[in-house]
Amino acid sequence: MAGGTDTHLILVDLTPIGLNGKAAEEALGLAGSPSIKTPSPLTCQPKTITSGIRLGTPAVTTRA
Repeated sequence: MAGGTDTHLILVDLTPIGLNGKAAEEALGLAGSPSIKTPSPLTCQPKTITSGIRLGTPAVTTRA
């Protein structure tokens, strides 16, 4: 244990394909695949623009 939350997360930067986190989160939600929109630290966009999504076990447990 690391003393915190031990989970497997994947951060996906969507800027190379021209999507934002909100659109991807909605589309994945309609398909039944949970995700959480998030700003990507890899871009220079403001934090209010969600340029990525997080996928992993926390998304599955919080959306159940």
